Amino acid sequence: MHDYLIIVAHLGAILGLVSTGFNLYAVFIDRRRARPRLVVSPRVRHLIVAGGSLPTVREGPHIVVEAVNAGPGPITVTACQAALEPLPDTNENLLVIMNAAPQGPPYEVTHGRSITFLSALSEPLASDPTQVCVYDTLGRVWSPSSRDLRKFQREVRKHRTERAAHL
Repeated sequence: MHDYLIIVAHLGAILGLVSTGFNLYAVFIDRRRARPRLVVSPRVRHLIVAGGSLPTVREGPHIVVEAVNAGPGPITVTACQAALEPLPDTNENLLVIMNAAPQGPPYEVTHGRSITFLSALSEPLASDPTQVCVYDTLGRVWSPSSRDLRKFQREVRKHRTERAAHL
């Protein structure tokens, strides 16, 4: 009877050591938790420009894409673009290329920082955006979540209907 208790105690000790070892590995050694992450959020926004003696001007609308580095290290971003559905009379996708700063790419985004790309919409988008992408120097393509992309598509449709109502 006592032999079984000793075997159960040894098995319990081995199981405890294996689980402790796995927890130490997951916390201190596993680098998959420290992978780079860039959170991309596209929006349609109007910009407010306030000048000293000039009246406040509402410019827009603009496609605004914000990319936030939620990972541990820096990410060097090279470009941002939005792809639109093909128009009914053509089969070509229209790409909207966006710029972030006057000095030009690449842009280094450190942990917790963000970069904002914008592109003016002189005409309302005739079709819905199908994809928004931010590219980095390692060739990775960062896209918004499907929820954020659907929200962006709703904003584009809303702007299109508001613009049509004003004409």
